[in-house]
Amino acid sequence: MLQDAFFGYNPLEKTVTFLNTAADVSLFTVTGAVIVKIIPVCTTDVESAGGATVALGVTGDLDAMISVTDCTLLEADELWIDQTPTTNIEPLDSVREYMIAGGKDIILDVETAKQVDSGVLEFYLWWAPISTNGKVVVA
Repeated sequence: MLQDAFFGYNPLEKTVTFLNTAADVSLFTVTGAVIVKIIPVCTTDVESAGGATVALGVTGDLDAMISVTDCTLLEADELWIDQTPTTNIEPLDSVREYMIAGGKDIILDVETAKQVDSGVLEFYLWWAPISTNGKVVVA
């Protein structure tokens, strides 16, 4: 099973539905130090008349996981693993692991002064604690 490959923890899931969204979106709250794997999947084309961009990162480093991406490149049934999402199949080793310390929350960065008009992204996250107080919950 997939979750066995990711630490034996069941995944967390967060759905982001854009509706004239013009601010960052908190995805997951992190406590302590953890290891995570995150898989963003676009389920409905993302649109922005104003040319907004999005990035995935943590508090203080908003593009640490996925660099700034033109949001209109995110189309239904595509995986978002880099700046040029174009595929609905990727090798499992393309899903990066991240170590996060200091309770840095995971955030979807929406470009300042721009808005994402519509679309839906699903975020699937597997995690394991490093520190005794390490934990991740849906924000």
